[in-house]
Amino acid sequence: MFGHRYGGSREVNGIYRFVRARMHRRIFVGFALAILATGALIGTIARFSAGSPWQQQQSHLNAYLGEEFANDWNDPVARRARAERLSRNFAVGITLVDVKGEALEKAGTTRCDGPVRMRAPVANAAGPLGEVRICYSTPRLGGARFALAGALALLVLWLIAGKVARRITKPLAEVARVAEELARGNLSARARMPESHGEVREVAEALNRMAARIDKQISDQRALLATVSHEIRTPLARLRFLVERIRGNSDVRSIDDIEREVFEMDELVGELLAGSRLDFGAIARKPIDITALAIAVMERAEEPPEKLIVEGSNRFVLGDQTLMKRALANLLSNARRHGGGVLQLTITCGDRCVVFEVIDAGSGFAKGEEERAFEPFVSAGKEGSIGLGLALVRRIAEAHGGRAFAENREGGGARVVFEVPR
Repeated sequence: MFGHRYGGSREVNGIYRFVRARMHRRIFVGFALAILATGALIGTIARFSAGSPWQQQQSHLNAYLGEEFANDWNDPVARRARAERLSRNFAVGITLVDVKGEALEKAGTTRCDGPVRMRAPVANAAGPLGEVRICYSTPRLGGARFALAGALALLVLWLIAGKVARRITKPLAEVARVAEELARGNLSARARMPESHGEVREVAEALNRMAARIDKQISDQRALLATVSHEIRTPLARLRFLVERIRGNSDVRSIDDIEREVFEMDELVGELLAGSRLDFGAIARKPIDITALAIAVMERAEEPPEKLIVEGSNRFVLGDQTLMKRALANLLSNARRHGGGVLQLTITCGDRCVVFEVIDAGSGFAKGEEERAFEPFVSAGKEGSIGLGLALVRRIAEAHGGRAFAENREGGGARVVFEVPR
C-alpha cells in the first residue's frame, strides 16, 4: 500500500475533478430550478393577490366614467370635448357607442380595432345610453430585445447558481480529494480550508486529525520495528557466541547464559505483544484480585514476599489482568536492572484508585531523567535496556485511565508509581 505513496496523483486529481464537476452540475441545476420555480410561484401569488383589488379599482373607474359621460351624453360638443381631453391626458383611445353598438365619437390615436381594455356603461334615470370603450397598447419587446433580456436573465441566474454551487462543492471536493489521497497511502495529505464552511470544515478537521494520528502511528511502528531489529541483534549475537563455546564440551555456565538470553528475548516479545494490544484497544476489563496479582508477579521475578505491602480493605480493581501483570513485572525489572534492586512493593487500595509503588535501592535519577525514563528503548546504567520498560508501564496506566511517574526519594533511591482508578 505504502509503496505507491505518490504514484496515483494523476488518478487522484482526475477523481477530484470528476467529483467536483459532477457535484457542481447537480447543485447548479438544482439551484437554477429552485430559482425558476420560486420566481413562478411569486408571480402566481402576486397575480392572484392583486386580482381582487384591481377589479375593485376598475369597477370604481367604470362607474366614474359612466357618470361623467352621462351628464354630457346628449350634448355632442361637450361629449366630444370630454372624450378628447381624457384621451389626451391618459394617452388612450376612446370610442363612444350607443345602445345599438354604433360609434358616436372616437378620440385618440389608439383605435379600438383590437381588444377593448375597459368598458364603462353609460346610463341615466331613463335607462342605458351607451358605452365608453377604452383601448391602449402595451409595450412589446421585439424579438432581439426579448432574446437579449432572456440571455441577461439566464446569465444572472447562472452567475448566482454557479457561485453558490462552487462555494458548496469546493470544500466537499477537497475532502474527497484528501480521502482518496489517504486511501492511496499519502498520509501527509491534508484538507485545506482557508474559509469557514461550517459542518464541512469540522469534517475536514476531523479527517486531518485522523490522518495525522495514522501517520504518527505508522511512523512509530516503523521506528519501533527498526529499534527492535537493532536491539534484538545483541542477544542473538551473544547466543551465537555461547553456542560456539559449548559446542563439543559441556559448559553449564554457558547454558545458563543462553537461558538468560532466551528469557530476555521472551520478555521483549511479551512487551511487544502487550504494546500491540494497547495499539488495537484490545483491553479486557475484569475484576482483579490485587493481592493475588502482586504475589504472582513477585514469585516470577524471584522476589521474596516480605517485600510486598498491601494497604486497604477493598483489594479488587477493574482492569486487564495480563496488562497489569506486565506493568508490575516491568516495574520490578526496572528496579533490579537500574535501581540496585527492589526494596519494597507497596500497594495502596484507596476508595478512588489503586497505587502500585516500587522503591529501589539505587542512587536515584539524574536531574531531568525522571521523564526520559518513560521513553521506549532508553539505555540506562551498565545493563542497558532491550525492552519497552517504563514506557509500556505508562501506556498501560493511561489505557486504564490512570498515570505513571517516577521521582527520587529523600535519603536516596527512587520510587516509580503506577496508578489506576477503580
